[in-house]
Amino acid sequence: MKTLFYSLFLVLSVCAVENKKLITEVAFPKLKFDRPIEYHVHPQNTKRAFVIEQRGKAYELVNDASAKKKKLILDISDIISTQNEEGLLSWAFHPDFKNTGRIYLYYTVKKPKRSHVASYKFNGQGKLKLEELILEVAQPYWNHNGGQIAFGPDGYLYIGLGDGGAGGDPKNHGQNMNTLLGSIIRIDVNSTNGNKKYGIPADNPFVGKKGVQPEIFAYGLRNPWRFSFDPKTGDLICADVGQNKQEEVDFIVSGGNYGWRVYEGDSTFKREKPVAGVEYLKPLKAYPRNMGTSITGGFVYRGTKIPSLQGYYIYCDYASNNFWVLKQQRGKLIENHHIGKYRFAVSSFAVDHQGELYLCSFKEGNIVRIVGFE
Repeated sequence: MKTLFYSLFLVLSVCAVENKKLITEVAFPKLKFDRPIEYHVHPQNTKRAFVIEQRGKAYELVNDASAKKKKLILDISDIISTQNEEGLLSWAFHPDFKNTGRIYLYYTVKKPKRSHVASYKFNGQGKLKLEELILEVAQPYWNHNGGQIAFGPDGYLYIGLGDGGAGGDPKNHGQNMNTLLGSIIRIDVNSTNGNKKYGIPADNPFVGKKGVQPEIFAYGLRNPWRFSFDPKTGDLICADVGQNKQEEVDFIVSGGNYGWRVYEGDSTFKREKPVAGVEYLKPLKAYPRNMGTSITGGFVYRGTKIPSLQGYYIYCDYASNNFWVLKQQRGKLIENHHIGKYRFAVSSFAVDHQGELYLCSFKEGNIVRIVGFE
């Protein structure tokens, strides 16, 4: 009987999604941005919002469609490197922003190339000022920087780092656990550890293991371009950009090895052979390169204004403009639907305090609100 009801539920769910299209509107029609990479609503004041641009600038604006002005609150364009995939790539509000006032930024710097995670605070003039450099990671090449940072429901900071770049992971960073590259790492910004300006959570999966960086939470990733936590379940879902064959969506678990460069998606990469006794976790979903060549991860929708999207994870491809939604349960794919092609080259998705969805239209320079799915 339970199987029958579950099958009926799946049929009704599929019917609710098939042939539907996203309805969108420009959130700030009087404003344009240069290569917008992220959009955030102020954690304490929903009337204030922020947009960060890849070339190193961040703006504050009134969080309303009538907004006419954007206030420059950060300009680090003189110190960052901006070759294609580099730049100012992400920021995250401290969970206790009310008391700490801290915003964490991830950006790439030049000569030599490295990735920085640093804490910033507002000064008396309403501008963001560097407080402390938290983490520095050397980058051998200009691409595959990852770049997403986000606080998890556990209060720890998660940081996505690509394999360091070039093509085919020439230094095999994806399977080398003695480097932070090719991983999602997890740190405690509220403590310190030895000479590190952050702490290592005691339940990180590789703490105390010889030859393994204790910050690593999951590894075997090529270029994790946007991950997010389901606010209802706490599930961590990540989009990993592929090489030649596949783009993938991964269900991230503590200690998980996602295969790169042994696997690309769910197929072996070139002549690489799996190592006996090593567990390689397969993607939640992968799609072939004829459907797109650069995946952008989104969010599980938990808002209230679009009931037909409830519980679906939305993602898209930056290059092909294809969009999909999927549902999963404990890492098992339940549904996946292609929901069309749109004009947006999406660098990132975003959510507001009510769980409603937005996207950063990179080439058009707009922040776009998703208002319906019909």
